[in-house]
Amino acid sequence: MYQPIGYYLKRLDSLIDAAFERTITEEGLTRRHWQALNGPDAAPPSIMAELEARGWAARGQLTPEGESARAALMIRVQGVRDIVMAGLSPQDYENTVRVLSHMTDNLQRVSP
Repeated sequence: MYQPIGYYLKRLDSLIDAAFERTITEEGLTRRHWQALNGPDAAPPSIMAELEARGWAARGQLTPEGESARAALMIRVQGVRDIVMAGLSPQDYENTVRVLSHMTDNLQRVSP
């Protein structure tokens, strides 16, 4: 017997977050660092200062070293995504997202 959908949604979210955190913390980074590597123009100055100290950013932009670090980390993040998707087809993923989106829309229509 399966658990209710909320159980799986919360559990999956928790497991994805934990796997992602392990992946980036192995490099001594936080989620905010990862966000800054993907969008340095919107990053807080303190986070950019930390990336600059690593030589990964200068004047609000990623340096070649920063781009290289981001690319290497992206491969590891993709590895987590690949684990999540193991045994699932792209169609499975698309259907799951479509169903979850529909359920979300249903509840948003009746939520204050």
